[in-house]
Amino acid sequence: AAGDVITYTTTNDSLVAVNPSAFGVGIKSHGYGKIEFKGTVTSIGARAFYECANLETIVLPGDVQTIEKEAFAKCVALESIVLPGTLTSVGDDAFTACVELKAIDLPASVTSLGSSAFSFCSSLTIFTLPTSIKEVRGSLLFGCTGLTSLNIPEGVHNIGNLALYGCTGLSELTIPSSVDSIGNDAFNGCWGLNRLVLKAVAPPKLGTGVFTAVRPYIDVIVPCGDVVIGGQIYSSLEAYREKVDWSYFTNFQEPPAKYSLTLKVNDHKMGTAGELKNTECEAIVEAVADHGYRFERWLDGNTDNPRSETLTTNTVWTAVFGKEKYKIKTDAKNPAEGSTQ
Repeated sequence: AAGDVITYTTTNDSLVAVNPSAFGVGIKSHGYGKIEFKGTVTSIGARAFYECANLETIVLPGDVQTIEKEAFAKCVALESIVLPGTLTSVGDDAFTACVELKAIDLPASVTSLGSSAFSFCSSLTIFTLPTSIKEVRGSLLFGCTGLTSLNIPEGVHNIGNLALYGCTGLSELTIPSSVDSIGNDAFNGCWGLNRLVLKAVAPPKLGTGVFTAVRPYIDVIVPCGDVVIGGQIYSSLEAYREKVDWSYFTNFQEPPAKYSLTLKVNDHKMGTAGELKNTECEAIVEAVADHGYRFERWLDGNTDNPRSETLTTNTVWTAVFGKEKYKIKTDAKNPAEGSTQ
């Protein structure tokens, strides 16, 4: 009956593997809800638990190093699985269509995730890639419509084709500075996105259709810094705006200011001081004198107006105004008859 437990016991203490399709046929026709292991297991073979429709939970033994392709594919009742810290590799389609799987805790030991490994896991809400992963393989999270949080670590260089196709639940995404290429249709259909944070100063290379169905006017945050393109120096903001494959987006922004900026004046009757720009990259302010007065300096001695700096701490700038100085020039109508003073 559903909820019954099947125990898999190895015949000796030697390193063994769960053979391909070991359980696929048997459990499909039974109601086992949980599988426990006794003994030493180092590998879960291809399709070992394929279409085990009633399997709800499984705890892998602490010796497992590899999960091969389609090992748990279409285990439509699987809600939880405990992965050991010895695991290094998850094969193609290993958990595809595990529609009830709500969370997966990938250990830091994992260095390889196969294509479509978690595709169509529609109940999966949070996914964190281990820091040892260098590539997000094609279709890794294809069709994971319930996904609301994705953590891609620094060190990932490539996001493959269709990697997150149709992940409609994602509202915010951060792409680390190490990513230099994003494959075809990687985020196609992620129409729930409203904020994209890019950490690379130089725009990553994009394939075709990467952001199809993503609204072009979402907030796209780009980092501070300069990049050389075609022998010309551009700010990161300019580079993204000018790059043809990124110009699809219309609302590029620099990161918000990290530090507060307070503006004061020595006398409110003489003039005002206001922000023209204040982001993490640059603060630009301007002092404007009223009629009869003039800007002299900032209280710290700086005389630039407008004034532009990158803030490194909470800052107060005070504009100092003074009375305007006028020069009167007079001329005698007829110098021969006299002079003016």
